[in-house]
Amino acid sequence: MTDQGPGVPDELHHQLFERFARGPTSHGTGLGLAIVRGLARANAGDVAYAHDTRGSSFSLTLPAAASSR
Repeated sequence: MTDQGPGVPDELHHQLFERFARGPTSHGTGLGLAIVRGLARANAGDVAYAHDTRGSSFSLTLPAAASSR
């Protein structure tokens, strides 16, 4: 997912996926990204944040499902 927003302030990158981490203008609980990362890692995957001149993006990686054949 990519957007054209301002992104996450540099000083918040290190805590972005921690529980209850919120920016100064956030109206959320600070749990959403921590839950996403927890679920991804519980399934041998991960989630990452990146920001460049084109916008912000989150990428979710999960292993491919094993074939049942």
